[in-house]
Amino acid sequence: MSNNSTHTFTVTGMRSASCARRIDRALEDLPGVHRAQTSVTAGRTVVDTDPSGADLDVLVAVLASLGFTAKVQAS
Repeated sequence: MSNNSTHTFTVTGMRSASCARRIDRALEDLPGVHRAQTSVTAGRTVVDTDPSGADLDVLVAVLASLGFTAKVQAS
């Protein structure tokens, strides 16, 4: 059983699979992030973090720095 926390973000501004790859790489480079999986067609990114979690505001800020708008979806 995984002890990770999972967070889902609605992401706008993605146009292609290369956008999704950029998002995944940028998020996975952050401390505490184990995996990011982005779907352009679904318009979302699912991020698995350490149980203590990565700061969600930091994740949103990283997406903004890449030119995307992100909102945390309610659990």
